[in-house]
Amino acid sequence: MTYIFVLTAAALLPLLFALYDIQEKWIWRGSGVLFALPMLFLQVTYPHRRRKVAVKGPPPAIFAVFVVLGSAVTLAMLGYVLVCLQYSAAAYITALTIDFFTVVFGFVTALDVIMQQPMEVSERPAPD
Repeated sequence: MTYIFVLTAAALLPLLFALYDIQEKWIWRGSGVLFALPMLFLQVTYPHRRRKVAVKGPPPAIFAVFVVLGSAVTLAMLGYVLVCLQYSAAAYITALTIDFFTVVFGFVTALDVIMQQPMEVSERPAPD
């Protein structure tokens, strides 16, 4: 759930900065840093946090898509906007979009795992 809040805040940050007439290069630099730092922290620490709760690490697909791809995209975006290259806005929005879909992938995969677990059914008394 924290991921969704980070993604939502990241989507709103550039608009908020623009309302204060901040220069465009600083809008993307500031938004990039404020988005990338918490998102990278969540992505990189996910395997450790999962092991603390579930005793085992994430499935390979989750690790590859959510941790590796998500972190790589976020880190690449951060480098791109900090150097202030052309199309910083596009790099930012692209990273935000890819991170959104990696989070969706993680949630859908987790939901699939949960749905495949056997249900515990309590015994009902037989009708008279």
